[in-house]
Amino acid sequence: MVAVTNNVPTLFSVDVPTGQRTPVKSPLGDGTSINAIGYNTIDNRLYGVQNKNPPRIIRIGSDGAIAAVKDLPITPSGGGYNTGDVDYNGNFWVAYNGRDWVEINLASNTIVASGTATLPFSIYDWSYVPNAGAFLYAISVDARGATFLMRFSLITHVWSQVGTGYGTIYPSNGVVGAIYASQDGFLYSSENSEGKIYKLSLDGKTSTFISTGPRATSNDGAHCVLNSVF
Repeated sequence: MVAVTNNVPTLFSVDVPTGQRTPVKSPLGDGTSINAIGYNTIDNRLYGVQNKNPPRIIRIGSDGAIAAVKDLPITPSGGGYNTGDVDYNGNFWVAYNGRDWVEINLASNTIVASGTATLPFSIYDWSYVPNAGAFLYAISVDARGATFLMRFSLITHVWSQVGTGYGTIYPSNGVVGAIYASQDGFLYSSENSEGKIYKLSLDGKTSTFISTGPRATSNDGAHCVLNSVF
């Protein structure tokens, strides 16, 4: 997990069942905002975006060391990239609030596709779930505090809502900055202001409180789905 507290980007490891966090590197990089992180199961590395001008894809080592990978020629109109994950083909999907998106192949460091999607509510992280179709899953929270599961098609590049919603589990218009997937086909979500972590079913209906993790002004997370189930 990359979290920003007191304007300092920090890499943490988080034990999801307990919420306990362990600092790995602070500050992470040169202090520039880092977000949109995802785990590439092909090379077992974290990738993210340093929101410089231009935005830069980086590779993050287990000790927090950073290596530049590629500058992105596409800068979102509303802000920096804050949403990211890597699919099983090694394609890194990044977006701003789930709308302006880019697909990058990490093996060739080339941009595969890009575009703008329509979404009723902003999202702040998404996750690729094994054996759950060609989708990236995300959580959105509306002004009433209702929490919904959304999914973005990697083929049509269109958003759709899944199920009827998880009820009121996060603050109204909450920023769910970190989404993780697990081998058993569940999502885990962490909201920035409260740090509460929930286990979420992929039918969009069932949520289970797990623990309270780090609180942050900015927050993003990634997990290797091949290693373990929480």
